[in-house]
Amino acid sequence: MQKSFYLIGKIGVNSVVSRYSIQLADPLKIAVFTSLFSSPKEKECGIGVHYRDLALGLRDAGHSVEIFHFPYDSTESLKYTFENIPVHRIGLPHPNLPKLKGLGKLFRTFNYFDFYEAFQLFNVTKRTGMAAHLNEKFDIIEATSNRGVAYGVSTIKKRPPIFTRVSTTMKQAFESYPNLPDLNYRLAARFEEHQIKRSDYLVTHTQSHANSVANLLSLNPARFQIIPHTIRREEPAASPISNNTDCVRILFVGRLEERKGFDVLIKAIPIIMDKSPNAVVHICGEGDLLQASKTKLNRFNKRLSFHGYQSRASLNNFYSECDIFVAPSIYESFGLIYLEAMHFGKAIVACNSGGTPEVVKHNETGILVKPGDHLELSKAILMLVDNHPLRKKLGTAGKSRLKDFFSLDQMIQSTADHYEKALKSAELKVS
Repeated sequence: MQKSFYLIGKIGVNSVVSRYSIQLADPLKIAVFTSLFSSPKEKECGIGVHYRDLALGLRDAGHSVEIFHFPYDSTESLKYTFENIPVHRIGLPHPNLPKLKGLGKLFRTFNYFDFYEAFQLFNVTKRTGMAAHLNEKFDIIEATSNRGVAYGVSTIKKRPPIFTRVSTTMKQAFESYPNLPDLNYRLAARFEEHQIKRSDYLVTHTQSHANSVANLLSLNPARFQIIPHTIRREEPAASPISNNTDCVRILFVGRLEERKGFDVLIKAIPIIMDKSPNAVVHICGEGDLLQASKTKLNRFNKRLSFHGYQSRASLNNFYSECDIFVAPSIYESFGLIYLEAMHFGKAIVACNSGGTPEVVKHNETGILVKPGDHLELSKAILMLVDNHPLRKKLGTAGKSRLKDFFSLDQMIQSTADHYEKALKSAELKVS
C-alpha cells in the first residue's frame, strides 16, 4: 500500500540536483505546509534550506512531495513547480469588512487588526489541510513549529499524525527583542505552542534545544527525536573579495539584530580594528541595526563593508574568501550558518549557548565565547587573526566534522527511520 506524507516546514532556495539512493519500506506521498519557503521566487532563509534538502531527498528516495506555502506579509497566491515538486503559495487576504460604514472604527476600537493575520492563518491552513486530506488521504503531516502554521490542521478530526520540527520558538526569539512584539506575533507564538503540544511527534536538531523547549512548555524532553540539520552545497569557483592578500577577512552572515548578537559584534569591531590593522570585516545581511551600526562604525569604512542581502552564489564567494567566520548569536537552536562555514573549512567564533556547542566544538572546530560579552568576543577573534596555523587547524577539523556528523544521507535516513517507526507503532496500537 502506498503511504502518504504532509511535510510542513520552512524551505530553502536554490535549484539543485539530488543524488540520494535511500529508500523507505513503502513509497510515501509528501506534502509541505510552510510559513517560509525560499525558492527562486523567494529570498533564502536559513532554516528553509533544511526543508528544501529534506523534501528533495525524500523525493529522490522515491516519494511524492507537495508543498503548501503560507508566506509572511503577502496576499498573493499562485501555483508553480520547484524541482518537479508542486508548490501552492497561499497568501492571506486583507479584511474587507472595514470598508463598510462604521465597522472599521468598531474593529479598530477592539484592536481587531492586531490579531487578524494570526486567526486568518489558522483558518486558511485548516481549510487547506482539510481539502488536501480529503482529496489525497495523506498518512502523515510534518510541520514546522514556526508561526503555528499547523495548529489549524491539528484541530481537524480524524487527521493524520502530525510531526512538528521545532526550531527556535517565537517566544524564545521575543526574549531578545528590545520591545514587546505586537499582538499578532504574540498570538502566533501562542498558536505555535498549542501546535507543539498537540503534535503526535516532535523533532528538533539538538538535545540542548529539546531540553530548552521542554522546559519552556512543560514537556518531557524524551518526546523529541533529535535529527540534526545538514546543508547541500556544491563547492563554487570563488571570486576574490579583495586583492590584498595580507589582510585577514572576518565574515558575518545573518540578520542584523540583537538575537543574532550583531549588537555585540558592533561593540567588538572597534577593538579588533584598533588592535589589528590587517583585519577586514564583511557584513552580509539586513536588519534593524544596519543604519545605527553604519553610523557608529563609520571611521572604519575602509576596512568594514556592509553588503546587504546576498544571493547563495554570492554568499558562497564570501565564505570561500574569508579567513574567520563569526556569528555571536545569543541563542541558536542549531545554526545552519556554522555548517556553511565548516563546508568551506573556516575557523568559527560563536557563542556557548543553545544548540551551538553541539555543532561547533570548542577549541576543535571553533572558539565559543560567553553570549553578550563583546570583550571575550573580540579577544577570540583577535587570537585567530594573529594565528594562521590555528585558523587552518580549526577549519580543517570543521570540514571533517561536517562530513562525519551532518551528512545529507544521515539526515534523510534518520528521518525515514523515524517515520517508519512511528507508523509501525501507530499500526500496532490500532490493531
